[in-house]
Amino acid sequence: MVKRRSRGDGGLHWDDQRQRWIATIHLGYDGRGKRLVKRTSGKTKTEAKDKLKEITRDLDDGLALAPSRPRRPFQAGRDASHCRDDRCEPCEHPTLPSTRPP
Repeated sequence: MVKRRSRGDGGLHWDDQRQRWIATIHLGYDGRGKRLVKRTSGKTKTEAKDKLKEITRDLDDGLALAPSRPRRPFQAGRDASHCRDDRCEPCEHPTLPSTRPP
């Protein structure tokens, strides 16, 4: 039986869509309380596991690592474009002004 990975050692899973092994490790939290995750991939499970060990070793050595996907700030023009469409039902966004005429 396969031994379970200890807590804090990261994760390893198969991604069917990409046909690759994905290794992830939790780096901490940002200022908004969102998790920061470092991801890497490999064609074989051993390759992904070796990359995960390398990242874990870098963290233990005290190197600052950036997350795999940096968070983008909220952009009203892109994220709430569905509210500016006349076919869309009015929706409430606490940070956006009303986009429909009274």
